[in-house]
Amino acid sequence: MLFASAAGASPTTIHMPLSVQDQWIVDSKNVTVPFVGVNWAGHQEPMIPEGLQYQSIKHIVKKIAQTGFNSVRLTFASEMVDDIVERGGDVTLKATLQKALGPENGTAVMNQIIDKNPGFNESTKRLEIWDAVAAELARQNLYLHLDNHMSKAGWCCYPDDGNGWFGDTYFNTSNWVRSLSFMAEHGKAANWTTFSGVGLRNELRPRLSTASPPSTYENDTWVTWKTRMVQGANAIHNANPDLLIFFGGMLFANDISAPVLGKASGEPNFNFTVSEFPFKDKFVFEQHQYEQESFFPVDEACTDYAKTLDNLNGNATIATSSITNRSPLIMTEWGHDQADKAGAYTAKFRRCLMNYMVDRRIPWMMWAIGGSYYIREGKQDRDEPWGLLDHTWSSYRGDKSIKLLQHDMERTYEAFNQTMPRAGKSPGNQNQGSMAPGGISVSIFSTILSILIAGSINFM
Repeated sequence: MLFASAAGASPTTIHMPLSVQDQWIVDSKNVTVPFVGVNWAGHQEPMIPEGLQYQSIKHIVKKIAQTGFNSVRLTFASEMVDDIVERGGDVTLKATLQKALGPENGTAVMNQIIDKNPGFNESTKRLEIWDAVAAELARQNLYLHLDNHMSKAGWCCYPDDGNGWFGDTYFNTSNWVRSLSFMAEHGKAANWTTFSGVGLRNELRPRLSTASPPSTYENDTWVTWKTRMVQGANAIHNANPDLLIFFGGMLFANDISAPVLGKASGEPNFNFTVSEFPFKDKFVFEQHQYEQESFFPVDEACTDYAKTLDNLNGNATIATSSITNRSPLIMTEWGHDQADKAGAYTAKFRRCLMNYMVDRRIPWMMWAIGGSYYIREGKQDRDEPWGLLDHTWSSYRGDKSIKLLQHDMERTYEAFNQTMPRAGKSPGNQNQGSMAPGGISVSIFSTILSILIAGSINFM
């Protein structure tokens, strides 16, 4: 395995496929690949990547590349595949937008998308749009990582949204496995040349509701987690053995300690050994972190917070030989309000988390590139304060915040003896208020986690 030279190499060509050596992801030339990426949502009701009514695919991907990212996490809903399989064919752009936004607004947004992306028309199929995004990512040397975000298309996440755990109201496990296999195979068949991996499921979480769960709801244990996640991973690997497979844990993807350690407190029947799996050289852990001060307090010196993160991720990347499953770990979601006036870019949470990721050489993917959504939680054209770009996906939302981010991107690449692929353009500025991911306030999100956490994390 090779790190790029100390002089600071920056690969100009992507060498596929990627694989795993110990705690590192490497390309086909045996050079370490540190993902420094951004999320691009496509899992909500229209089931196409966001922002295309404001900018062309080429413009958005160019902005991502110019910022200095080397990868994109594209999120999708299993419902998209359900539609294709069960109706015997894909859905048109016109049909999907009219269903999601209504006939009038759906038609208006469709016309905007076609205006910005003249290669499309009202009969363009949804997967053809995904293919176009994949092709442009490849043209601009960006890795494409797919994430199965939801079963039923919509915003993520709430504990009782019916999407959170295996067998929940909308989480049909057979359909989920089918969607993973379908997308893995489609990416191969459609020649997504920089298609690097698939995340099995976003932010697994048990129900909190006192109402009776559906009869199909499975026990929210690590044993269930292993059974279903390995089932999904095998489906991906059988369909497309070149792909990395990302395993997130429980508690909204905060806790992956049990599978790292290979055992779970209170579950004597749980054991987990990566080396036993046929996809062992494609196995990657993923984790999420957002500011949750009431539950994961962040000290000014960052030392206690770093210990908390070590406990949550089981020291996945730096564990000694006594730890069963040392593997790559990617922080596939983290983020904050991007407006300069919000001040989140200077907060201790951001500083401590970034220092932790750089010090531990943990690659990451930020939430999110887009400044708005076609529809989110029933509101059309909703703004995204956490988006790096403004509402119209034109320029950066914050001037100072993007400059600091690019500085930290450089630090991340340098931790792997690499340089940023491209220098970012001069950032803009701009605005607006803050809401935690999924529309849940940080305090409520922390309360939910505090309820779920009791007895769940295997602190070492």
